[in-house]
Amino acid sequence: MFKRPSFFYTLLVTFPSVLFYCVVAIFLGPFDFVLFPGRRPGPIGLWVKKSWSRWMLRAHGLEIKVLGPGAKLISSLKSAVFVSNHQSAIYILAHIMILPSNAHFVAKKELLWIPVFGCGARVVG
Repeated sequence: MFKRPSFFYTLLVTFPSVLFYCVVAIFLGPFDFVLFPGRRPGPIGLWVKKSWSRWMLRAHGLEIKVLGPGAKLISSLKSAVFVSNHQSAIYILAHIMILPSNAHFVAKKELLWIPVFGCGARVVG
């Protein structure tokens, strides 16, 4: 059973990691736009997405495993729409880890107005 971490633990883990990975995306992201103009996200954006997700899941003691017949199906999909129910922010991390690297997310445009997070979100697609 998953025990929800305290607010302060989540704040101490989440805020610095979001800040770090967003700053990395902001400073290194332009290389993606210049060197890989047709790819969104580029290699740097992909690294930021996967590394941040992996770090956040480990910091909260979670591990994502896809078992059963759907495990092979996910990687072979040409196009699909996945919808999550917003019960938790964990689904974002799970989707980043499970879905293929060319998967894209839909978000409200207001999220792009958050000073550091918005710039980082643009870079990682």
